Amino acid sequence: MEGDTLRDYTLTTFSSPGDIDEVSARWRAAAGEEAYEVELVLLFDFCRENRAPRPGHGLVRGLKNESTGSIDAILETVPSPQRGMTKLLKIFVSPEFWPIDESNTDEISEELFEIHLSSYFCILEEATRENLDEVKMYGRSNVSLHLLKLIEKHWNSDTTNGVETGWRATMAGRWLVLTNDR
Repeated sequence: MEGDTLRDYTLTTFSSPGDIDEVSARWRAAAGEEAYEVELVLLFDFCRENRAPRPGHGLVRGLKNESTGSIDAILETVPSPQRGMTKLLKIFVSPEFWPIDESNTDEISEELFEIHLSSYFCILEEATRENLDEVKMYGRSNVSLHLLKLIEKHWNSDTTNGVETGWRATMAGRWLVLTNDR
């Protein structure tokens, strides 16, 4: 990574169906028509239905690269009804970062690593701002599970890379569970 720092990513909401259509068009161009039809049509249908919070449903948000303005990933989160917890269920990465070799977690590209790690940090920052007690992140793919296990292995509730976190990390099956130590 350039200078060992992450790119500047933020979580963004899709305020209108047009926002989703814009990302869809960019991802279609990157994936090609056939791959888009097979891999992404249902994702963008899901995004249109879940761009605003609804009780008992997931919420999709974009991981926006602030230097380029592009949405490099779409995150599906589910807030807890008790408002003390949130879950990160899926990270859909832009096709410009494909191919993803799910069988070889030792060969994760720098960009893919950065997108996943930034997604996790953005969710954790949001949880800290909202004073949540717990964040759960699901390792749906081999890549995301591998990264979550690495985070848990190197996590320390006092500091992570010299930064005080106030969060404790444990793995529970395919879930990385972060608990606020406050």
